[in-house]
Amino acid sequence: MIDRIVRNGGDVQLSSGAATYREMLLQVTRDYAGLPDVRTLTIGQIVFFFEGLRPELKKYTGKQSTPKIPSKRPPTRR
Repeated sequence: MIDRIVRNGGDVQLSSGAATYREMLLQVTRDYAGLPDVRTLTIGQIVFFFEGLRPELKKYTGKQSTPKIPSKRPPTRR
């Protein structure tokens, strides 16, 4: 069974395990600067650290409401 990664606020299964764990490893190494040598991490350790990031990734990669763009008109004085 291939684990799932997070894209666009939801869980997605990639076509291969290699692609999945490569992407997980990249995300984990970005967010956990104090990890030991990443070349020594097992798949279980990569998944463990990724699961810790999953809720945050879902929150920040999900659809955002469209930001309110301020008017280009200068503010009126009272």
